[in-house]
Amino acid sequence: MKRIAGAALARAQALDPTLGAGGKALSLSKDAQAALGESLKTFINYFVAVAQDMAQGHKRKTVQTDDVLEALDVVDMGDLRDELERFVTAQQEAKAAKKEASSAGKTADAGGEGGMSPKRTPTPVADDGDGEDNGQHNGDAESE
Repeated sequence: MKRIAGAALARAQALDPTLGAGGKALSLSKDAQAALGESLKTFINYFVAVAQDMAQGHKRKTVQTDDVLEALDVVDMGDLRDELERFVTAQQEAKAAKKEASSAGKTADAGGEGGMSPKRTPTPVADDGDGEDNGQHNGDAESE
């Protein structure tokens, strides 16, 4: 929680430069950090519960992005909606680009055969019936 509280504090200072006026970093006592951390934990649990309610309202068990965006409005934080939508869009575009690059790399590695490598057919081995290994291997067995 201390890490989350520190990140929230840094973000608050970035949004409002007057919080650390005079070139000094804003600092919190250990008790204040603990209180902020517990408050964040409580808020996150509440927010997740609201998002789950949104999903259940849409007859789903899984919380989706739209549920989180609706939850922002319910908890009176709708002003963050645009920022979150931009973030989600950027993440989706990055994921799609990564997937496209990955599939393009697989196709190039396979020699343009659609990413499929040819199957290897084992070479038949003649068995003379005496139960002994005559040194013949079918190419798939590992050498000893």
